[in-house]
Amino acid sequence: MAVYKVPQDVEADDKLIGPFSFRQFIYLVIVAIAIGVGFLLSKIFLGLVVLVLPVVVLFGALALPLRKDQPMEMYLLAVIRFFLKPRLRMWQPDGSIALVEIVAPKMVEEVRGKDITQDDARNRLENLAQLMDTRGWSARGVTTEQVQAMGSVA
Repeated sequence: MAVYKVPQDVEADDKLIGPFSFRQFIYLVIVAIAIGVGFLLSKIFLGLVVLVLPVVVLFGALALPLRKDQPMEMYLLAVIRFFLKPRLRMWQPDGSIALVEIVAPKMVEEVRGKDITQDDARNRLENLAQLMDTRGWSARGVTTEQVQAMGSVA
């Protein structure tokens, strides 16, 4: 049976030379050229090396794979944005003052009972209590005394 290698991170750049992707390799080439130019400038005057130093530092940092989850360009851009954005965010109202007035809806109280008298309600509750006491036997015409005589019905 054939064994196939399944890539784990399909969004990651392909590694061409060691741990470096093609983009990082280009950055390393730029660093090497800048170091060569710096070496030639140092033969003219040693202080001219300072001109090449920012290029070497910038592209050297971009070439290093310090962050595994994201490209170094995105990480450095996030660091720059972090230092340039204000830390304290103030709420700036638009100048219009809007007052919200909350009005409770008028509640119309509904009569939820039927038009029955107090005696009818009492009779219905007594019938319901008897139905519960006899475990439903009173609906079949069996009285409470007959249910108690039969004993516990399960």
